[in-house]
Amino acid sequence: MMEKLGLEQWKALASIASSVAVPIVLAVVGYFVQRQLASEGLKKDYVQIAVSILKEDPARQDADLRRWAVRIVDENSPVPLGSAAKRSLENSQLLTAEDMKLKRCVDIVSSRVSGGLIPSGDSERWLRECLAAARPETSGPSKVPN
Repeated sequence: MMEKLGLEQWKALASIASSVAVPIVLAVVGYFVQRQLASEGLKKDYVQIAVSILKEDPARQDADLRRWAVRIVDENSPVPLGSAAKRSLENSQLLTAEDMKLKRCVDIVSSRVSGGLIPSGDSERWLRECLAAARPETSGPSKVPN
């Protein structure tokens, strides 16, 4: 009878311990998950700030601020930036996708004007057509005029 009572006491004690331990373990795990999520959100905000700094003209900014922005982007990138890429970001303005489309169209139209394929008076119209064709929201495949 004594052994049976001891076993019942152990069962009751284990039941009480698990009733107390489960909420504590869940609270601790929840704390660490929430802390990690908050840290990731903060990193994302810093990267957004850094990218907005790099989009500005470097001539009008403090060099240390640009170096900080490059370091933030590099530290939060899954693939580290090479030294040439870092120097490029520190010294030149980051181009958006829209900027790159404009640069590509200007290069295309300029080369055609200088090659005599497009009269210089038509360059603005060709530039508009190139930009319209390069926009992703147009229906069908985008095709830049050749």
